[in-house]
Amino acid sequence: MRVIQILIKFIHDYMQRGCVQTIIVDGTGIGFRKKTNLNWMRGTQVRKVKDHIRCEVVLTKGRYKLVQYVEVGRRYASEIKMLRKILDKMELIGRRFLADRLYDVLWLRDYLEGRGIKSVIRVRRDGVGREEVVWEEYKERNEIEGMFGNLKGKLSGYVAAYREDMAMVLALVKFLAYNMYVVYFCRFSWLGFGLCIYYYPSLTRIFETAPYDS
Repeated sequence: MRVIQILIKFIHDYMQRGCVQTIIVDGTGIGFRKKTNLNWMRGTQVRKVKDHIRCEVVLTKGRYKLVQYVEVGRRYASEIKMLRKILDKMELIGRRFLADRLYDVLWLRDYLEGRGIKSVIRVRRDGVGREEVVWEEYKERNEIEGMFGNLKGKLSGYVAAYREDMAMVLALVKFLAYNMYVVYFCRFSWLGFGLCIYYYPSLTRIFETAPYDS
């Protein structure tokens, strides 16, 4: 599992090359085949539903939009605690940090301030003495929700595993596949564009229509 996390970060660091403008953090769930009891919002009988694992994702925008790191945990794991684990393993570098109200905690704001990263975090309803975010900056946070939607739409929000540890590994593979797709698409699209520019003069001469002699 650690190897996949390292690969995700390696691809990110290689492609972004330190040119990170925005850091976006959020969590999502990935389901798997094991059944668990639903003990809240229950009726007269305990419902059995598919279990899930929790993924805390750090997405960055710079040269490309890439996943920098993913931490996985058990169902209903605390996202803010999972983020703290991530920050124990790596350092955030960027201009601004976007997150929802869940991440409005003192230690995180101090961490960002100490590294010169602008905090764009929604203020909790009981927050006093802090200004609300500027919507024009905060609306970029929707891009991580879009990434989750695309990932689950194309690769499914479910993994075929009966064990929790295997579900965590397969969930990480999904985010690795996302980074690899970005690398593949960007590299080959720029290669094709470069070839078109390089061969454009030759192609125009080949397809040029000869003048008509009257």
